Amino acid sequence: MIAGFSQILKEPGRLAWTGAQWEEQRDRIYTMYVDEDEKLDRVIERMAQEHNFHASRPQYIRRITVCWKMRKNSTKEEWQLAKSLVRKRKAEGKETRLSMNGKSVDSKKLKKELRRYQEPQSGTLATSVDVIARTPPGPQLATKIITMGTMPFFRFQNGFGALISRAFQVSTFSTAAPPSDLSPFLVSSCQDTIFRAMPADLSPVNLLFAEMIPEQINERNGCETQRLIPSEPWMRLFQQVIFMSANNALQHGQLDKFLQSVIGTGHGIIAALKRTILIDGPTTEIFALTLLHSAIRDEGEESLDLVQFLLRKQAGEKNVDQCISSWKENALCVAIRHHNIRAVQVLLKYGADPDVDCRRGYSNSSNRPLGFALQAPGASAIAKMLIEAGVDVNPPLDCRSISPLMQATRNQDTARVKQLLQAGAEPNHITSKPHEFFSFFSALHIAIHGDDLETVKVLLEAGADPDVLCNKSLFDVAQEKEIQGRIDEYLFPSGYDSLKELELSSPIRAATARGNIPIVQALIDGDSDDLDNDDLGKLEVVAQTALQHAVQTCQVPVVELLLTMGAQVEATHPVFPTALQQACGLDKSIVGKNRVVEILLDWGADINVPACQRRGRTALQAAAQCGDFDLVDNPLRRGAEVNAPPAPDGGRTALQAAAESGNIQMVDSLIRNGASPNTAAATKGGRTCIEASAFSGNTVLLEMMLQLCNNADTRRVSENLTQGLKAAVISGSVEEVRRLIDAGAGVNITANLRLCDAIRRNNHEVFDLLMSYGVDPDPIRADPSPLCAAVHQGDEYMVNCLVKAGAALDTLSPHWCCCDKGTECYGAWSGDLTRLHCDELPSETPLVAAVMHGDINLVRVLLGAGANPDDIRQEYSPLLLALWRSRSLEQSMEIAQLLLDSGADPHASDSSNGNAIHHLLAAGGDWDDENDHMFRLLLRLKVDVNVCSRFGTPIQMLFDDPCCIAIARLLLEAGADINAPPCREYGWPCTTALQHAVLKGYKELVNELLAAGADPHAPAFSCFGRTALQAAASNGNLGLVEHLVSLGVGVNELPAEDRGATALQLAAMHGHYDIAIFLLERGAKINAPAAHVKGRTALQGAAEHGRLDMVHIFLENDEEPETLKERCQDAARLAESEGHLVIARILREWKKL
Repeated sequence: MIAGFSQILKEPGRLAWTGAQWEEQRDRIYTMYVDEDEKLDRVIERMAQEHNFHASRPQYIRRITVCWKMRKNSTKEEWQLAKSLVRKRKAEGKETRLSMNGKSVDSKKLKKELRRYQEPQSGTLATSVDVIARTPPGPQLATKIITMGTMPFFRFQNGFGALISRAFQVSTFSTAAPPSDLSPFLVSSCQDTIFRAMPADLSPVNLLFAEMIPEQINERNGCETQRLIPSEPWMRLFQQVIFMSANNALQHGQLDKFLQSVIGTGHGIIAALKRTILIDGPTTEIFALTLLHSAIRDEGEESLDLVQFLLRKQAGEKNVDQCISSWKENALCVAIRHHNIRAVQVLLKYGADPDVDCRRGYSNSSNRPLGFALQAPGASAIAKMLIEAGVDVNPPLDCRSISPLMQATRNQDTARVKQLLQAGAEPNHITSKPHEFFSFFSALHIAIHGDDLETVKVLLEAGADPDVLCNKSLFDVAQEKEIQGRIDEYLFPSGYDSLKELELSSPIRAATARGNIPIVQALIDGDSDDLDNDDLGKLEVVAQTALQHAVQTCQVPVVELLLTMGAQVEATHPVFPTALQQACGLDKSIVGKNRVVEILLDWGADINVPACQRRGRTALQAAAQCGDFDLVDNPLRRGAEVNAPPAPDGGRTALQAAAESGNIQMVDSLIRNGASPNTAAATKGGRTCIEASAFSGNTVLLEMMLQLCNNADTRRVSENLTQGLKAAVISGSVEEVRRLIDAGAGVNITANLRLCDAIRRNNHEVFDLLMSYGVDPDPIRADPSPLCAAVHQGDEYMVNCLVKAGAALDTLSPHWCCCDKGTECYGAWSGDLTRLHCDELPSETPLVAAVMHGDINLVRVLLGAGANPDDIRQEYSPLLLALWRSRSLEQSMEIAQLLLDSGADPHASDSSNGNAIHHLLAAGGDWDDENDHMFRLLLRLKVDVNVCSRFGTPIQMLFDDPCCIAIARLLLEAGADINAPPCREYGWPCTTALQHAVLKGYKELVNELLAAGADPHAPAFSCFGRTALQAAASNGNLGLVEHLVSLGVGVNELPAEDRGATALQLAAMHGHYDIAIFLLERGAKINAPAAHVKGRTALQGAAEHGRLDMVHIFLENDEEPETLKERCQDAARLAESEGHLVIARILREWKKL
């Protein structure tokens, strides 16, 4: 059981100490025996004198050597490991400062001990967490001493040490070790934040402060930090987590894991955590804010107690709504998001504002606590609490915001809807936010869509307008909301290009479309006047009446109800069909269709209303289109106009529609009633009777139409036959194609369409038939050419036939793919031959198309027939395309080899100077033996390795490849310019080879490049660039930073103009404290100007990224006091924008002592 917090007083001369009582003194004994290097007898004497702790020498020996395993001296194996580390670092040109068992080893002792031990053979050494080698500060390069006495974490450490020695028994920490599953947490915490270069085989706990806050910092500044005893993991863990939290280096899950471990260990550790939080200072203040959110997310009893403790601590310091973490959320937002009802109650009790924005920087209704609660599944109880707490139920809304009432209605939470309405919620708010069922909608629409009759009645009783979107145009609504600028920015949500694409509906129309009679009746009882209103102002192009909505969904009872209630059966519109036309056009399989038609006719619907303009049909035409003979017979008996003209856009006559359906009985009936087979097709998207018959695939019907059309004039018959041939090829009927050609259809009139139609469908029979009739394989103005179409289809048989028939091999064809192969298809035709743009690429030859598809057989066929392997009329030559796709298509490398064997120019380049090597390196994917063989072949062919393209030079491109070192060596051997600058014409890449290698963290390659003469002084490219030193500082590579500075690289190199940063600025942003201190000691300027575009000074970067201690270092060592106040204000604004409110306050209040 973990001991309490009261110090136990010992009686003089007492020798029978319990294990727990020994543990209480463990820290003090360790400090005297190990840290202060006292003899054992002196330790025994001091413990008796200073702490009234009396024990025998044998008892001390047993505790120190057996139980605690304290050692002053290192083992032989540790010294051998130390010697190996020193030798290895010396070979790398690094000096070494050694720490063993937590103590620094002075140079004299180091030399003495290293002479005593022989280094064992390689591979026999084991690693040790107690032997740490790092680079000393290098006083020969230091130019000034950096003051860090005010670092908040150092002050926290002093307070923490005093708290431990004064208030806690050592056993509070030492007898309860952190759970073993915290190890991954510690490792990930270190690796994911500041300890980028930490050796994976060393304990991150032992290395934490040695790496993040180097030991020499403490020594130089005389900080009285407490020694972290290895046997006290909780003490180390507390300090680690608090430091990382205060410096914005922990993620949600990491802090949550820490808190769960604390709670799972017991009350003693929880109490220790609380006492630690009470230590005064910004470090614990920030930690407390982040811990509050973690406690809220946990939801347990201990966590709730911790929440109350933290809120009590903050009472009087600040409003609870300002408890914004680095994730920009306030505590109430976190509690709502995690459905922590008790935490919400506690927060409201402590004065949390239910109307404050949940997330800093976002202002809309969904970002308010009430909107947040209503959006969260199962959070109705929280919404109830917020409403009872007086939340604003009508928050400021823009035209695309969903009100709380709408959200509650969507949740079908009628109780909450009633509560909101009672609190004064506006029931008639309209939003234009894109929605799953409407473009413009109200709460009433949402209830209707959910078939929620109860909520519909509640809304109507509260004053919801049953005619919303009808009695007032949306333009009036827009003007009422004082929408500025173009009105269509309000009317058209993102994704809608025209009014015709909007789905607009009034409540009663929405209800009729769903066939919900009780809701329709409720709306009518609610005095809806929208039975026939089709006038929505300038939006009338998308209006339909309620009756049309009911007919469209074939809701027979609703149709009868609406007509009974007075709906007009003849409401017409230029865009939408009438109710009768809609009913006749329904699929014949729909139950109730004929009954709806009968009802409408019985109520006096006009059977001869003209078809609407776009794809419209009269009632008879619509019935014929469906192939429903019984339904066609009804309008004919009632006097329907059999030869009514087709709609100009996509229309059909009744006979054309019947022929297209393939129903011979219907066609015969229409002809007997006087239908003309020679009526011209609609101007746009129409079909003649012959074409429609051919499209149906009914050979008998086609023969009938051919006989009927013989009486027409010759020109019209020829046009009909040609159009019919097109349809027959699409339908794939060989007999129809042969019959139409024999009847006089011209095979070479727009022949490419006929051939491409057959190719697209892989119909070899139709293809062979067309070819046998002498179709031109190479028609003029082909779009695309038949040969390109066959290549895209991957049909080797058709390609061979076309080549043998004389198709041009090198003709450029528009890049339209006439097949449908998903991502491999760069263009497509829909079923009605409407061209669909996918990726509109430049025109291409058949060979380029074959290369793009990676089909080596087609490439071989085309090259064998004489295709030019080096066509330069396109942006990319076939060879460049093959290399570019070499790692995405299996056969592309073989294709590249085949092209080279066929005489392709290896020196060809694209429009941006990219040559074969550029394209091979840009291909991505795995670098295998084939890639390596091709690369070496291109080098042997003397392809230029120094050309700068949009990819950069070849040596600047290779750092995303795992084989980059081997490739770099080959390029260097071939004469690649290692110091080639970034290509300013294209703006990418933005680094030299060395800079890029440093950014990627390729240590071996960096060494290779430096040894080969890479310039470490190269300036940063103007856009996104980094110098080598800046890149190393950004990555947290202290060793490389030290090495570059030793080569004479200036620590104040200018940043790139656009989003650049100095080395110190980058270290500050990323929280690399050791690098920042090193650079400051070498003269790095804290106030160096920021980049012109989106740059940050060091102080601004540290503040914006939440690096508390870094901010203090910069403030403490600032050398321009006359401008410091203004600069602090600028940095404070950036910190505040990212939720670092404590840092922002420190900056605004800063006064240098």
